[in-house]
Amino acid sequence: MLGWIFFIAAFLSVSLPAAPTIRHPLANVEWDSSRNPTEDVSHLNQKSLRMEIQRGSNLYILLRQVGVSSDQIMEILKAARPLRNLGQLPAGTKVLMRWNRSNTEIPSRLEFLLDPIRSLVVDKNLDKWRARIVAAKRNVRYMGFSGLITESFWESSQRVGLPAHLAIELADVFASLIDFNRESQIRDRWRVVVERVYADDLPVGWGDIVAAEFDNQGIIYSAARFEKSDLRRHYYSRNGNSLIRMFLKSPLKFGRITSGFSQKRFHPILKINRPHLGIDYGAPRGTPVLAVGDGVVEYAAWRGGAGKTVKIRHNSTYQTAYKHLSRYAAGLTSGSRVHMGQVIGYVGATGQATGPHLHFEFYLKGRYVDPLSVDFPSADPLPQRYIAELQETYDGYFEHMPPWQDPQKVELLLTGTSGPIRLGSE
Repeated sequence: MLGWIFFIAAFLSVSLPAAPTIRHPLANVEWDSSRNPTEDVSHLNQKSLRMEIQRGSNLYILLRQVGVSSDQIMEILKAARPLRNLGQLPAGTKVLMRWNRSNTEIPSRLEFLLDPIRSLVVDKNLDKWRARIVAAKRNVRYMGFSGLITESFWESSQRVGLPAHLAIELADVFASLIDFNRESQIRDRWRVVVERVYADDLPVGWGDIVAAEFDNQGIIYSAARFEKSDLRRHYYSRNGNSLIRMFLKSPLKFGRITSGFSQKRFHPILKINRPHLGIDYGAPRGTPVLAVGDGVVEYAAWRGGAGKTVKIRHNSTYQTAYKHLSRYAAGLTSGSRVHMGQVIGYVGATGQATGPHLHFEFYLKGRYVDPLSVDFPSADPLPQRYIAELQETYDGYFEHMPPWQDPQKVELLLTGTSGPIRLGSE
């Protein structure tokens, strides 16, 4: 038997515990009868103990402390090995052990929390250990956030605790209607309802935005998520109008316009006055550049002073060009089909450029036009047969919408004379 003990210890790359083993700490543990008998009868008439693997310890030490023999530990490890090497569980892993009333010598069931969703269960049935992965019961609740822009949309979202990826998603929802680089203003407001994912009543992650509103200079845009088997998931106003227009308002999610469309502008390198038939966006090198609409790449190549350039034909009427890129998106070549919002390249300073920026051009029937002055058509509205269902969905989501933030209260907070902003409602 002593040889077996040393063999197992070597197998787990650990030393045997110096402290004497405890037979099993069950004297003060109540029988677990809290579960609904119709839900899981295997847990009735059992005692349970929750433990955690500490730094510098391991499962072998943990099980020896509750009186499990080395032979039984070996059998448990062997049963679990096809699914997980229990000898290499990280510190902090939570373990739930259960004993039957009829036998308090050996646990009848061990549960190892692998992540917030999954557990590895090892239990004994007819003197044989078996292992399986069990997923927690998942459910979705709704949580609301609201913000007021005092510096930028991004700053307002982070101030109230909206997760960064959801702030980007919120900007995407309204990207066809609002240019967040140019049109979002101080004192604009926004509010949003998002999915909060739970597993066995514990929060484990975030889902998607289901409803949102943006008050842009007094104009309120509203949207709710809606999808059907014969439709792509989309955001619609309550009357069924799509929030998606044919083109995004900006090829960058976040940035700033440094130079507008002009028939006469002093060129900083050539030192002469010449037309500036596009828009310059200042952004750090490597910032992703997005296709503003669906289309086909005419070319992705070097174009003299324009440096690395991508030109896209969207249809027989519209074309766009993206210049001074540092590099192209992987796999992008002439003839590639791209979709609205797809990354096609990254901001750079190739060609005649004084620093990293994107020069963006828009063509209407072959002529340069100022993209900021064009009113693009919307995507198709929701089919009439779905309007009633959309409105029911819309109203259900908006029941969870938090109130608009009060500008006066936010200003008091920012000057340090008020309490903290409530981060959300659940």
